Amino acid sequence: MNGDTMIRKIASLAALLALTFGAVACAQDNHDGHDHLDDLDATSSMSITPPSLPYPTSLGVDATNAEDVALAAVRAMYGWRFTTDTDPRDAVDRAVPLLNAALAAQLRAIPPEPFINYRLWDDWHQQSARTTVTAAVGAEEHPDDTTDQWHRKVATRIEVNTPGGKTLHQWSFAVLITTQKQAGQWLVAQFQPLGLT
Repeated sequence: MNGDTMIRKIASLAALLALTFGAVACAQDNHDGHDHLDDLDATSSMSITPPSLPYPTSLGVDATNAEDVALAAVRAMYGWRFTTDTDPRDAVDRAVPLLNAALAAQLRAIPPEPFINYRLWDDWHQQSARTTVTAAVGAEEHPDDTTDQWHRKVATRIEVNTPGGKTLHQWSFAVLITTQKQAGQWLVAQFQPLGLT
């Protein structure tokens, strides 16, 4: 496998992880190419279960704020720790307290084979690389918020850097997120990445 192929595979990792999360598909047939955020049904009902653990204080999350939960989930999901993580699923595990039970179960079912043997992951581990994730809620139109449901598009950027600050790789993409409220706290119920740039 050449270097370009490895970079493409690692670069697709963010999308691969989230696309396997059982997110809502964004059909392109007979559509105008927009993100279809406005097509989501703000009144649809989805069953969610509170997390088995409280939000870890390390996530710094306000459980009563849907935006805070959504942004924290993106940062946790892609906050790879190359010095200690075996593979990207370790970051997913850190995000689990912010997810509803169905989404968490789908994430935990992802096998390691699609990404665990990438030499780039090992290279970045050897370099003690660090990941910086920035996430911001976009201004796109979205379904109306309700007392228990919130939909947004989150602009996401991942940078992998050496401890000295040299950029090894970076990705930019967006994630469509739905959070739902139960028992006074918000949980991510849907997580759909859009194209990498």
